[in-house]
Amino acid sequence: MKTVIIIGSGIAGLMAAHHLADECNVIIFTKSNYRDSNSARAQGGIAAAVASNDHPRSHFEDTMQ
Repeated sequence: MKTVIIIGSGIAGLMAAHHLADECNVIIFTKSNYRDSNSARAQGGIAAAVASNDHPRSHFEDTMQ
C-alpha cells in the first residue's frame, strides 16, 4: 500500500485524505492549532470582482490582510 503525505489540514487537505484513505496510508502534517487553518477563517464561496464598482486589487488586499 502506498503512503501519501498531505501537508495541511484545511478543507482541501482533509478532503484529499478522505478520498485517498481507502487505497493509501495517509499522513497529515498540520499546524499545532487547528484554528490557524485558513479553513477556520473561510467565509465560504468564491469571491470575484464582478460589480462595476469592484476591482480585483480590492480582493487581493482583503486576502492579504
